[in-house]
Amino acid sequence: MGHEMRFEGRTRIRHGINLVPLINIVFLLLIFFMLSSTLVAPDKFDIKLPESNQGQRHEIMPIVIEISSDGAIAVNNVTILYKDLTEALKLEISSVSDQMVMVRADASASTANVITVLRHAENAGILPLKLATLRDACINGTGHLRDGDVSDTPQ
Repeated sequence: MGHEMRFEGRTRIRHGINLVPLINIVFLLLIFFMLSSTLVAPDKFDIKLPESNQGQRHEIMPIVIEISSDGAIAVNNVTILYKDLTEALKLEISSVSDQMVMVRADASASTANVITVLRHAENAGILPLKLATLRDACINGTGHLRDGDVSDTPQ
């Protein structure tokens, strides 16, 4: 009988830790946290809002006008000059369906600067406006407004 029986050789047992599943889990966690975190654009200026004992919460404001303590202004985090404000506001209004506008003026900003901005907004056809203020219950420990705490301007 000239038949030889061949047996399979021993399979090698790999020693060590397989890192592929660990890398997969870390990658999935990274994607999860990137997608679940909220992406918020920082404000153009560091603004400390004036305090008020009245107002309502508004969650979303499509157009935000910021006035810094030194009088600089920004519309949706883009710094602009006062002479260009009316045209910039008209352009912003035409690009959004909801024409809600919030003015975030620093507590130490000049009243004249705030009134100038309000007049430019009126010239652009924006009424009513919302003024961002702090209420005692709204202060988050940093002296800054929590998202959406604004008060309505009188008509």
